Amino acid sequence: MKKLFLISIVITGIVVLHFCTNSNDYYKTGDIISLHSHTVGNGIAIVIIGDGFDRDDCRKGGVYEDNCRKLANAFLAMPVIRDFKDCFYICAHVDVSPERGVYKCVNNVYNTGREELNWDKIRSNATLAAGKDDRSVIFMGNGMIGGYAMGDVAVYSANESYKIYWMIHEFAGHIIGRMPDMYVEDGEGHVDSSTKTTIDDQHVVGELLMLDWRSDPDSVFWKDFIGRKGYEKVGVYPSGWYGIIFGELFTCEPHNSTVMYNNGAAYFTVMERYQLWRQIQTRAGLPATLDKFIEYDAINLKTTDWSWTPYKSLDWTDDRIWNGKCD
Repeated sequence: MKKLFLISIVITGIVVLHFCTNSNDYYKTGDIISLHSHTVGNGIAIVIIGDGFDRDDCRKGGVYEDNCRKLANAFLAMPVIRDFKDCFYICAHVDVSPERGVYKCVNNVYNTGREELNWDKIRSNATLAAGKDDRSVIFMGNGMIGGYAMGDVAVYSANESYKIYWMIHEFAGHIIGRMPDMYVEDGEGHVDSSTKTTIDDQHVVGELLMLDWRSDPDSVFWKDFIGRKGYEKVGVYPSGWYGIIFGELFTCEPHNSTVMYNNGAAYFTVMERYQLWRQIQTRAGLPATLDKFIEYDAINLKTTDWSWTPYKSLDWTDDRIWNGKCD
């Protein structure tokens, strides 16, 4: 009897020891994974938060961490961003879901797949992870939840097939650069005094720099680039903006040349680059004058391959991502 009791204790001890050892191989809810450190400026914080990733997905070096690291690398390869990598701090907040997946019948953490995401929880956990309120968020679902930008959060599907477009348009464009969509051109409204005031006010705070209600090359917001060497395609082109009829507003380069309109462009116009650059400099606490931008932008004028062929390798696929559905 004593022998059996001792054997039982030994086996139990081995099981407990094995569990404790294995538990060190997994992240737990609340853990922070550091993905990229900043060395310049205030540190522009980016937090990745995932939902629908269970304990096995959250193994160290597993599905969740691997996709977070690839997202960070894709972001740091974006135009303009790639030249200021040292200004960004990127981390991932771990949330271990009870079940895998992002669908209405799946038990996950942030209500993903139901009527409304738990935005308050997403934002509060992002602030906790970043250690400050000034942070931008990538919310990643383990499955297909669409892709869009909402305030300071960009929603991302882990099985998105065209990851580069999502990153350059939704996150780098909308969230970091605070750029508008340029494909809205079927509005019925007209430019009135309120529209003009809105655009002028946005110019003052460094937004909507690629749009103007003026059409005179001598007074349009980007007049300093018209006729400047290296900026031969900069002019005054018709554009739309949400409810405004196409052609009543104007932009610096043809509106369909930008990735904010065309998902095959992978290109930011000069004023989009200027706005993105300004947002980075301002958040990093660095000088952001027009002269400094022109001095910096020389690096972009030397780029001839706007097809972004070298970056297509960042459009990875991952067969481990959940792709199920349930009724």
